[in-house]
Amino acid sequence: MNNTTDILNQWLQEISSASDTPLSLDQSHRCFIGTNNNVDLMVCGDPLSENFSVFLHICDMKDITDIEVFQALLALNLKPAYTCGGALAYDEGKQSLILTFSHEYQGLTAREFGNMLENLSQAVAPLQEYVKTLFDDASTSIQEQTAPNPLQMLRI
Repeated sequence: MNNTTDILNQWLQEISSASDTPLSLDQSHRCFIGTNNNVDLMVCGDPLSENFSVFLHICDMKDITDIEVFQALLALNLKPAYTCGGALAYDEGKQSLILTFSHEYQGLTAREFGNMLENLSQAVAPLQEYVKTLFDDASTSIQEQTAPNPLQMLRI
């Protein structure tokens, strides 16, 4: 098996050839890319794997502790229309929600690879909006639970 990261590196260089900043894999076989629509993504490959992976940052989750929010997010993995066929994951180290994809190198060109990255980064926006509504709903629910009930107020 060939070193497949060479293919990935070639694609990255081709799609960034018109850019001021050339793209390439680092020593850990990763490339971090900020897209035109402010989506952070990472492309990575294992030299001995026939697949590469794409990880897209959806949102930070530092302040999210509601188990129901996590359950709702995991349930989205069963709805490919929301995840574009990818899988949602929680990055514990960065406390963020990530959308992950894996794809074979075989049968893909640099142009198709670039189109895929563009399409995935654009598909993230509706998912980010949906996740934001989950967070907003959870926040409203918590506020309603902690709001004082007028019937429980003590009158002196």
